[in-house]
Amino acid sequence: MWLIIFAAQATRELATGGPASPLTVAVSYIILLLLLAIIFLAYPGFRVIFHNHFETSHRFLGWTATALVWVQVISLINDYRSPTKSLGQAVVRAAPFWLALILTVSIILPWLRLRKVPVQSVVLSKHAVRMYFDYGTLTGN
Repeated sequence: MWLIIFAAQATRELATGGPASPLTVAVSYIILLLLLAIIFLAYPGFRVIFHNHFETSHRFLGWTATALVWVQVISLINDYRSPTKSLGQAVVRAAPFWLALILTVSIILPWLRLRKVPVQSVVLSKHAVRMYFDYGTLTGN
């Protein structure tokens, strides 16, 4: 909801000569469209029938939306920065930059820690599968 409200406010600012740039507004609407596509493609009926398409679209649309959030954040910081500050100074002092950084690290971190392990599956019925994972030797903290 906040992105819808933001896009509406940025559009209003653009129309009335405010600081929001056409790039910020356009990227905001593209992000909204990508998020709506992700929601639509996650519909259970579609997800069950076209699971591989769901996985692929979710992954690539999500990464594209994340990249566009970076474009949006930098554009927005540029729109509102003081003429006396460089873009670099404005970026490192802006909370949206640090939030986007945390968002991106939070998305990347599980992928960096992912391990491939052998899996054995036993079909118990039409609706149940028992999975055996060989994690090898685990050392805890």
